[in-house]
Amino acid sequence: MVFAVTNSMNPMGFEMNNSFCRLSAVKTWGGIVLLCGASVLTAGLAILPARVLAADAHADANANANANANATPTAGPLELKFRDFYQSPVGPAGLQPSAQLRAAHAQRVRLKGYMVAQEEPGVGHFFLTPLPVTMSAHADGEADDLPPSTVLVQMPDPDSALPVLATPGLLQLTGRLQVGRFEMRDGRVVWLRLLLEPRAAPAR
Repeated sequence: MVFAVTNSMNPMGFEMNNSFCRLSAVKTWGGIVLLCGASVLTAGLAILPARVLAADAHADANANANANANATPTAGPLELKFRDFYQSPVGPAGLQPSAQLRAAHAQRVRLKGYMVAQEEPGVGHFFLTPLPVTMSAHADGEADDLPPSTVLVQMPDPDSALPVLATPGLLQLTGRLQVGRFEMRDGRVVWLRLLLEPRAAPAR
């Protein structure tokens, strides 16, 4: 009789004294299935007739297909780009927020940009711009060169009380967008904020 051998806990940790076993492309329960002749097997392996295993695998496949068909898709973050922030071309009234930016208010969004390089790192926050920018607070004061589309990125707890170290290169951030006037502690007024999501806990 042909048997199927599975070891879901450690699929590569078994030993056999039969050289006629061969690796099969069939997988079940997260383990590797071997199809072989009558063998002397080490303890701890489940031995099932191949026809039973095939029936179980078929039933599992049908169950998984039904579960996937009935599952509700999880909506991902809204992809937002700096170039979509304001209406173009600019009219007599100056910069006006686009319909896309207004619709993104209070929504979970994903945004790519560059961290503004500052002389002194911000505590719990930094600025994100579409292009790399260096800001000298002592030399520029309020007359800095930050573009109108600059986004204030606010860190979640417990990072909100820590200085944010400079990170060069393009960043991809996910958080909740806030559109509206906001005055920072130093008196600076910003109109766009991204409230970053907490970092995922490391896998154990």
